[in-house]
Amino acid sequence: MSFQIHDISTPLTPDVAVFPGDTPPTREMLLDMQQGDHLTLSTLHSTVHLGTHIDGPCHYVKDGAGVESMPLSLGYGPALVIDAPGDGPVPASVLPDGDLPPRLLVRTQSHPDPNTFNPKYRPMSPAFMDAIADRGVQLIGVDTPSVDAADAKTLVAHHRAGVHGLWILEQLRLAEVPAGLWHLIAFPLPLAGYDASPVRAVLIGPPGR
Repeated sequence: MSFQIHDISTPLTPDVAVFPGDTPPTREMLLDMQQGDHLTLSTLHSTVHLGTHIDGPCHYVKDGAGVESMPLSLGYGPALVIDAPGDGPVPASVLPDGDLPPRLLVRTQSHPDPNTFNPKYRPMSPAFMDAIADRGVQLIGVDTPSVDAADAKTLVAHHRAGVHGLWILEQLRLAEVPAGLWHLIAFPLPLAGYDASPVRAVLIGPPGR
């Protein structure tokens, strides 16, 4: 049986686009075999929201849980990739008819270069967040640095996620993935109490084709 595997993670490189105020990734070499040490050992300095990552509720909910509290079942299973081209916040009208799986991935194509920060990417509207929650979605994934606008202060989309208990997966690479139903694997690291975790996100399938 043949199947496709798409790595939809944004690599955490020194050139990755950095959200204003974030700490860019740097590597501190503690030991280096190239310099004659007996092994290579390094320290990563980075905001946990860089590259592909899952937000922890404590990122946008006061007294919310850390990212390690995510039910791992939400990071594994059927996921629907939909297109949402255009400008402005993504409306609920882009949603297809019929049942939605627990995982929904939205391709806006508004932040195409992972190494160049584009503040005009397309955020999710509060109505969109309400609509997907009402239809049973439990994890929303986007191909942008955030579900909210770059200059947002009230974080309305994050707030609606907190109200509905939605998990947020950000900065996916979806440009090369056909729209439709796939199988998602995307687990956060068990960073106790942290507001986010880097994720290696993969789509397998599409099932049923």
